[in-house]
Amino acid sequence: MSIQLTQIPRTIDTLTNFLENKKDEYRSAYENIRSGQGWKIQNGEFYFEAVNSLYNHLYTKIYEPLLTDSALTDSDITGFIDDFLYWAAQEKKKISDLDELAHFGILTTINSHVHSLLYSAFNKFKQLRDIYREEQKLAKNYISTAKPPTARKQTYKIGIVTVTEEEHNAALEILSGVKIIPPKENNAFTYRTGHLKGGKKGIKVILVQCLHQGAAAAAVATSQMITSHSPEIMAMIGHAAGNKSKMKKCSVGDIMLAKESIDFEQVTITEQSAGDNPPEIIEKPKKRPVPANTTLVTSALQFKSTGILQQIKDGYPDKALFEAELKLFPGIIVSGSAMVRSETWFNKVMADNPGAIGWDMEIFGFYYAIENTTFGNKPKGIAMKSISDYGSKKTKYPEGLEDHTVRVPYACYTSADFFRQFAIENLGD
Repeated sequence: MSIQLTQIPRTIDTLTNFLENKKDEYRSAYENIRSGQGWKIQNGEFYFEAVNSLYNHLYTKIYEPLLTDSALTDSDITGFIDDFLYWAAQEKKKISDLDELAHFGILTTINSHVHSLLYSAFNKFKQLRDIYREEQKLAKNYISTAKPPTARKQTYKIGIVTVTEEEHNAALEILSGVKIIPPKENNAFTYRTGHLKGGKKGIKVILVQCLHQGAAAAAVATSQMITSHSPEIMAMIGHAAGNKSKMKKCSVGDIMLAKESIDFEQVTITEQSAGDNPPEIIEKPKKRPVPANTTLVTSALQFKSTGILQQIKDGYPDKALFEAELKLFPGIIVSGSAMVRSETWFNKVMADNPGAIGWDMEIFGFYYAIENTTFGNKPKGIAMKSISDYGSKKTKYPEGLEDHTVRVPYACYTSADFFRQFAIENLGD
């Protein structure tokens, strides 16, 4: 499930964590407690059917949509909870019989295990119902006493977030009439404002540079800009590491359009003992992609087909150094706070995240902050970063591109100028 604007975040987290933590236990019961496995217990078919229905309710009807359906709403989530409790109520007589048997202590091992699984889920979902009702009540009280969410006028059409000096300089190059905005109280950031070069005066832009690298710093900078200046559209531009295994013909400067971003650290870490050997560390993914605005992504992909990429390349002063055709690739960007310079590690992360076209340190935090904006003028977000390296110190680059001080400025230029021309063509009033 993509992280959406929600009034029941605690409910969603509690539900997801319960299902993830219990997945192996319920799957083991589903695979083993069934007819044909040699079990000889009284009323065995009831226990087999109970486990089968329980697993399908939890992991087919609820867990799979949580992970894969980006359009789920709060009503869908609460509906899952209510439907499960309704199903459990339909089983009330049988569950009560199990409870009575448990009370008298005459359950077999299998009966007792099925009883435990049923009641564990049933009690957790009753708790979830209480949580979502509480959250809905708090949200209703907040809305009734808060100021109207659309009270603030949007002064800026576009907000641009950058991280490194090279990225910030590339953003300044696409603006005209740049001025520093006087600092606001309780805001540590320096903002600059201007207009897109070659565009209408109406496309007013505000620009900020993150205080540090990493998703946390990007989330803070993005949230502060949204809260203090309310841009209609948020963009992140810059440079990142490209995945050559996914993009077979990619080159330095090619633009990676982040349709969504994943935090690679969203995993559950466990260990498995193997006799006298040291325990094996096991990582189980629990990733929740955060998406860009679909309309902006679609428009950007349509815009790239206009021949604009060759025009952008031709506009670079040192274009002769970059012989390859300029291209744009849409896909998933994996984010993390690590500065990656290991080909082995980089390739592993890319392989562990199917569809990943590259690695950066900030896009997840940028998208996360936008998706979790909770007032009325929530902006639309899009991020594009161009390839400056491939996550390895061993990469052999074409002659003249060996030094990162040559590659990085070109990558920042292509992402910034593509966004400038895309915005002029598609985002003007």
